[in-house]
Amino acid sequence: MKKLLGIVVLGLLWCNIGVADEIINIYIRCTPEVTTVRYGDLKVGDKLWDRIIWLKYKNEIDLRVSDKPEKVLKKYKIYAVDNKGKKNKFSYGLASYRGTQSVTWEESYESAKFIAYTTMNVNYDGTWVGSSTVNINSVEGGKKNFSWFGKCSEISKKEFKKPVPNDEFKGNK
Repeated sequence: MKKLLGIVVLGLLWCNIGVADEIINIYIRCTPEVTTVRYGDLKVGDKLWDRIIWLKYKNEIDLRVSDKPEKVLKKYKIYAVDNKGKKNKFSYGLASYRGTQSVTWEESYESAKFIAYTTMNVNYDGTWVGSSTVNINSVEGGKKNFSWFGKCSEISKKEFKKPVPNDEFKGNK
């Protein structure tokens, strides 16, 4: 009986490893356009630097939740691409997600002279879209509070690693 139980357990582990090893990488480029300005010098319709995002998912099984594999967000990287194609890293703290269809990030930072709170979301419903709300209060720079929305395109790993300048990117046009 112990041998049979051992074989069943090993078989289940072996089956789960095959499913759990599936890794999904998604590369996205969003072209943000300011939609709302509450404070600051931006104007509705202003274009911001493109955002490029890498999402790495892995199928995992948590038997406490379900016996079906679920896509779990393992890593992500977010950059802003300047007009010359140079990447500038964004650091977001908390990330919440719903499968591979929606990811939301929150970041807050506070010092004696600077307070910032930002949320950003990318969502897939047949096409990718991104949006963000930015709230900055700085002693030297004043208040900025605005939102943006942008169409996004899936890009290749090569396009993620070496992005073209914003005005040369043809994905969302």
